[in-house]
Amino acid sequence: MINGFHYFEKSLVLVAGVAVVLILAITTLSVIGRYLLGAPIPDDVVMNEFLMVFVVFLPFAYVQSQREHIMVTLFTEKLSDRSNMILDAFGYLIGLVFFAIMTYSAFHYFLDAWITGNYMEGPLALPEWPVRFIFFTGILMFTLRFAIDFIKAGVDLAKRK
Repeated sequence: MINGFHYFEKSLVLVAGVAVVLILAITTLSVIGRYLLGAPIPDDVVMNEFLMVFVVFLPFAYVQSQREHIMVTLFTEKLSDRSNMILDAFGYLIGLVFFAIMTYSAFHYFLDAWITGNYMEGPLALPEWPVRFIFFTGILMFTLRFAIDFIKAGVDLAKRK
């Protein structure tokens, strides 16, 4: 199951990469349309804003799995391996609690947009719920990654006794 989760994390990074390409394509085509045809892509800025949610939130879990988030190790370098493992487990627990609350909030944020049919004002009246669902998915995956890391840290700590 963990391998399947890891592959899903990687696929979300791929989706985020596609979103970057789409942002570039929308911006390029809109600029070309604006200056050559006098008509940019309608709601191009809104589309790019929506795609930025993909770029920012979908890779969170994968980056955490690779331990690539910024870490300050000025004080922890001098601690023992066991102490660092305890601090890591504590950090995972704090992240799990905080992002579990955010996941709950993000779900209700999505549900509200789904039920009320919120949309962005503009020529295309783009619905908000798909982007809010992507936000929820990214935060949920990050929360699950913290849970997995916390459990792994607990198992590793138990093995070192």
